[in-house]
Amino acid sequence: MLPRNGRFWNRGQCEGNAAGSLILTDINKDLLRELWPEDKVIAGRRVCRFLRRELLKVKSLVIRASTLPSHSSSWSILPKYEGSIEFYGMRLGGIVDSLIVPAVIEGWKGPSVLNLVDSHIKREGAESLSQALARCGGTIKRLELDGNYVGRMGISRLSVALTHCRNLTFLSLGRNLIGDKGIGHLVSSLLFCPLQHLDLSINYIGAEGAAKLASVLPHLSMLEVLILFGNPLKDEGVEKISKVLLQCFLLQRLDLSVNGIGAEGAGRLALALPSCTRLRSLNLRGNALGDLGVKLLSWATPQCLAMTELDLSRNSITADGASSLCRKLVPDVIVNLDLAGNFLGEEGAMALALSLKSCTSLSRLELSRCRLGCQGIKRLIPLRHNQSLSHLGLGLNDIGDSGVEALLPCLSDMHCLKWLDLCGNGITDQGASLLCSQFTSLLSLETLNLGGNNFSLAGVDKLRKAAKEARSLRTLIIGSEGNWDEGSGLLSVALPCGILRW
Repeated sequence: MLPRNGRFWNRGQCEGNAAGSLILTDINKDLLRELWPEDKVIAGRRVCRFLRRELLKVKSLVIRASTLPSHSSSWSILPKYEGSIEFYGMRLGGIVDSLIVPAVIEGWKGPSVLNLVDSHIKREGAESLSQALARCGGTIKRLELDGNYVGRMGISRLSVALTHCRNLTFLSLGRNLIGDKGIGHLVSSLLFCPLQHLDLSINYIGAEGAAKLASVLPHLSMLEVLILFGNPLKDEGVEKISKVLLQCFLLQRLDLSVNGIGAEGAGRLALALPSCTRLRSLNLRGNALGDLGVKLLSWATPQCLAMTELDLSRNSITADGASSLCRKLVPDVIVNLDLAGNFLGEEGAMALALSLKSCTSLSRLELSRCRLGCQGIKRLIPLRHNQSLSHLGLGLNDIGDSGVEALLPCLSDMHCLKWLDLCGNGITDQGASLLCSQFTSLLSLETLNLGGNNFSLAGVDKLRKAAKEARSLRTLIIGSEGNWDEGSGLLSVALPCGILRW
């Protein structure tokens, strides 16, 4: 809490009196640095003249929900402001009409970053926003409009305004109900922007929309990130995208998760991947690749020399597919490998461990919900020789107390391990005792997730006491819903905006 003295704050009137509100009337730059991260402040419902002058000196302005005055004169700062602006949890109709548009008319050149995520723009607000962007879009480099459900008609209006955003490098339009017809309106406007990041997640884009998007991708010569998560592209749509990936020379991240892709689509994608020489991250989570699709992708992985992150979780992969994949992975390149939610079992665990034990670059391995069981855990023991692994996910594998006993010798040799997930594994107080006996020998472990196991109150108490003796352990998760307990090294930091409201 802030000291209650006149130097820091006092209750008074600043453009009106609001009962129960805290009015900052005497503030300096040193106090700003104490309250908020460097170059960032939170603007509230009543902003005094002195604070306005301070706002002009910072680089990032965050306006929170329910803090916007009803009259735009309170925000006369905007015509002079050139930093980034983020609006959280507001209904944009009021923001655009009473704040942004008047500021533009007064000569506001616009911010470099404009965040309007979940601002309830919809089709009606899209018209007002497009008018504002047409006037001040030239300064915007990053525009985030996720979760506004503007629809096909709304995106057609915004597309016209995007032609004025000649410096736009980051565009995020997830959850806007764009659809295949809306993509047709959008793609032509993208040619006017030097885009590096394009996010079209969850927009009901199918094969038809994918074909329209594919027609413009070769012309986005600076594109580094393409996110199409949650769209029903299916194999046909992925084939359209794959054909033009050959010309996306700078692409570094491709997200095709939850796109309904099968083995055929994986095969089409595999043909294009070797040409993406800079691709570092490929996300195919939640598709239906199966073993055949993974085998086709495995053909391309040795040629993807830059790929450090591969997510194949929830793809109905068995031990056969996992074995093919691991034999083809480049051992000194892959950093993050996610195979959670597949049907690997004991045999798949053994194939993984033997292939990855000498993988010098592997930092994160996610094997949650892979039906490993106690025997599968035993097959992972060769991973003890991996000295780069820092994150190991083994949750929801029904390993029981015997699995914990088999795992502990392996953990004591993994000197880089910082994060371990053993949630939902049917571990009882017996397994808790085994873990407690090893806490002091786990010299690097910082986070341990034991949520959703079968501990009694005595077992929980024993874990808490043992955690306090652990040197490095900072976070211990025991509760079934992610409740965490503090270890001796945990430093809890509360952001000022969560404490102070004004």
